[in-house]
This record gives sequence, structure tokens and C-alpha cells, in this order.
Amino acid sequence: APEAALEAALAFSGRFPAEDGEYLTEKNMLALAKDARARELEALNYTFRIRDVSLAGITHFTRHRILSLMVPNAAEALAGGNYVLPASVAAREDIRALYEAAFAAQTAFAREMEAEGLPEEYLPYLALAGHTTDILMTANARELNHFLQLRTCRRAQWEIRGIARQMLTLLQNHADDIFWVYGPSCAVLGRCPEGKLSCGKPETRG
Repeated sequence: APEAALEAALAFSGRFPAEDGEYLTEKNMLALAKDARARELEALNYTFRIRDVSLAGITHFTRHRILSLMVPNAAEALAGGNYVLPASVAAREDIRALYEAAFAAQTAFAREMEAEGLPEEYLPYLALAGHTTDILMTANARELNHFLQLRTCRRAQWEIRGIARQMLTLLQNHADDIFWVYGPSCAVLGRCPEGKLSCGKPETRG
């Protein structure tokens, strides 16, 4: 169980005091979530299969160097034919029609090029940034804390923010005694690190 693993790691490190013989306490979790070297959290590892991420969205994941990502060849995204539909595009029928036509035309072009003998290794270059694929992401709980602080923020890019919010819900449902302290930086740290770029609507713990 994750709670038992983290309890053992906290006891072993000796950095946090026990309360009635227990280390996995509210006080210790609040301190651990803010700790710059929360090595105890590295005892917990999680893998997520994330479906229908745009090729553009994947670039946001790759910026987190400690994450382990498995990403299929972009040609698979092109062959699958699925693509992300931003809410702002979906809200306008005329714009949506143009958007969907662009993907249909690109798919037809790719099939034509393939039929003409385009080498397979060149097909990924025909995929559009909006084409989607599934990815496999593995990270320890320390890196997840960092990732979720940034990516559940209101200022995060909308696609990865939605994914990050779903991940946070899954983690809290899985082990709320641990992950209740996770969330955007304003909620975890008690302050916004964005300075003048702050959204001005900090989240607080209920």
C-alpha cells in the first residue's frame, strides 16, 4: 500500500517527527509537500496511460525531464486520424468546419504520398500538431508533486491542465491520506510563484 511505503520512508529518513508512533500525519505531509528535497516521496511510483494527447500537448510533458515517457511514432497518430478539438473552435460552426477539413485534407494527402511510395520514416512529418495519440507516463510522487503544482495551475496550457486535473483526482481517490496535499502551487506552497503573471485567483485548501 502507498501509505505503508511512505510511512516506512518517513520513519527511515528521520527528518519528520512521529505523532503517537505515526509518521504519515497531516503536519508531516504539509511539510513534505513543500520540501525542496522530498526524497521520501520517491518511494512511490505511478504509471498513467494518457489517451488522446495531441502531438503539441506531448511537448509540455517532455519539458519535465524526470518523467519517463513512452510516445508512439507520430505516424501512428496520423494513421489513427484522431485530433484534438479546442472548445474555442468547437463553439464556432464555420471555424470548426475549416478545422476539420484541414485534418481531412492532410489525411488524404498522407495516404496519397504513401501510395506514391513515400518512405515510411517520412510519414511522421505529415502529421499535424493537433493529431492525437496515447502516451505512457511514469513518475515518482516527488516529481508528480512538482508536475501537478505547475500543470493544475489556472495558467497552464488548457489541454495539459485538463489531464493534470484528472490525474490529481485519480491519485486522491487512490490514496487521499497522501495526495490531499497535492495541487497547484498556490494551494501547496501557500503562495503563487508566477509573480506579475499570477491569475489573481489563488486556490486554498477547503
